[in-house]
Amino acid sequence: MAEYNRSLRGSTSNSNSKADHTAQPLDKYKCGSCGKTVKDTDKSLECEICLFWHHIKCEDVSEDTYKWLEKTSNAGGIHWYCKKCNNSVAKMISSIACLERRQNETDEKLDRLDAKVVDIGKSVANNAEALGKMGGGLERITDKIGEAQKEIYDRDRRKCNIVIFGVDESSSSDGQTRKEADTVFMHKLARKLDTDTEKVKQVVRLGKRVEPKTGDDGTEFVSRPRPVRVTLDDVQSKQGLMKNLNRLAGPEDEFSKISVSNDMTQMERLHNNEKLKEAKDQNEKNMEKNYKFVVKGPSWDKKVVKVRLEPK
Repeated sequence: MAEYNRSLRGSTSNSNSKADHTAQPLDKYKCGSCGKTVKDTDKSLECEICLFWHHIKCEDVSEDTYKWLEKTSNAGGIHWYCKKCNNSVAKMISSIACLERRQNETDEKLDRLDAKVVDIGKSVANNAEALGKMGGGLERITDKIGEAQKEIYDRDRRKCNIVIFGVDESSSSDGQTRKEADTVFMHKLARKLDTDTEKVKQVVRLGKRVEPKTGDDGTEFVSRPRPVRVTLDDVQSKQGLMKNLNRLAGPEDEFSKISVSNDMTQMERLHNNEKLKEAKDQNEKNMEKNYKFVVKGPSWDKKVVKVRLEPK
């Protein structure tokens, strides 16, 4: 709660001395609502955000409320904001709550991965004697633990990345020119998916460059464009972009041939390929024409699910 003694203008606690306020700008003593000077005799409140004093009438604060605030100003935990700042505080609290929720979801995923490593470690400890008789068994389990730890690190390193397939590649021999062309394309895609272009931190082609070919009309083109790995500023930006991928379902030629996926680790790619093959095999055996099997789920937990086909 703000201090109500006008001799302590601009203060936010009873511990501030009168001398502390001699250097305060004169504008601080003008009402943040009407712009008129706030006198010592005026009934006014100091906003804890903008630090301006406001006449209680300008802020529609009743006499009863004002008196109550005076009595409880030293109680602690009581805060007062002007109308303008109160709206900003509400939005800020909402944004912070949203960020905390997303962070908690990410932490839960990492905790599950860590739990798997812990479970393996417990299994090794509980069966150390038996593994010693197996000859090399303990070493193999230790290697598995090391691989699991590396997998966790690799997933964390790629958590802000996406990989885009099917993006036309510039035939220019100048690397900087090719990079600029890819960056321009990515910025267009980001805007299409309602993502701030400032969140795009790095755009890189993966693999060895293939020399361009010359078409019948004499123009050069790259027949097999390399995938593009894009690094975004944070996980939230990546999740927002991936959530809006359904916007690419339109007929735009510029984006109609591309596909976007998470930047998977080698273990995740192997698991994904296994699930794709499983879905393909089940579709070949499937006799129900109004259903098909597809692979869904996060990159670390892909599953084959049965979905209904939309009627044509």
